[in-house]
Amino acid sequence: MLNEARLQLTDFLNSSIFKNNFMEIDLWSLVHLSTGFILIKKFNLTYKKLFILLFAYEVFEFVCIFYNVQIGTLPLFREESYLNIAFDLIIGMFGGYLAKR
Repeated sequence: MLNEARLQLTDFLNSSIFKNNFMEIDLWSLVHLSTGFILIKKFNLTYKKLFILLFAYEVFEFVCIFYNVQIGTLPLFREESYLNIAFDLIIGMFGGYLAKR
């Protein structure tokens, strides 16, 4: 039951808001935006440290996908395009920028 709820939430957050050949934004983008904002506000990180944390998370996610890490019978993460990964970083950094303003 918990796995089914996680799958439904993930499917919902994977809903595309905007996508073309140059940009890919889904509902996860709101999570990345707020993550960047919160990390800067709460921990007073520099942009460099924020980028390193966001990048490290994306690498962790990629490695889990590559090695098919699972919780029960479901994968921990779903495969993303490189464009989506790049925009996760950009949007996370933008959240940090908004926090510093």
